[in-house]
Amino acid sequence: MKTNATWLEESLKNPKVKEAFAREWLVESFLTAMEREMAAQEVSRQELAKRMGCKLPNVSRAFRGITNLTTQTMANMALALNLSVQTKLEEFPGLQLDEIEFSMSSGSTITTTTATSGLSSANAADNSGPSLVAA
Repeated sequence: MKTNATWLEESLKNPKVKEAFAREWLVESFLTAMEREMAAQEVSRQELAKRMGCKLPNVSRAFRGITNLTTQTMANMALALNLSVQTKLEEFPGLQLDEIEFSMSSGSTITTTTATSGLSSANAADNSGPSLVAA
């Protein structure tokens, strides 16, 4: 019987699966950082929508993954919290299902390391994924 780790490692050998995984990882990392910063600032989804000049269903669809989250939308969401989005390109992480880490600072820089299905401990320390930084 295959473990989840074995199944995922085998699946990621397929370039299309790896590409889809990388996209989802980016979106989930960003949304996790947004949710944490919204909680820290005590901003509801309704308030976020108001600040963005859009309707609540648009924001809700973004957080539920129903709509394609564009870089423009990501920037607008961050800006509504007076933040900007920072990115870092690096080698695709090694996978370990037993390590899922989120790292958030309490200062003006919010960094998230998300591993939907795992991240090697060497990469976890690098705070992979997008960062939200006070604008």
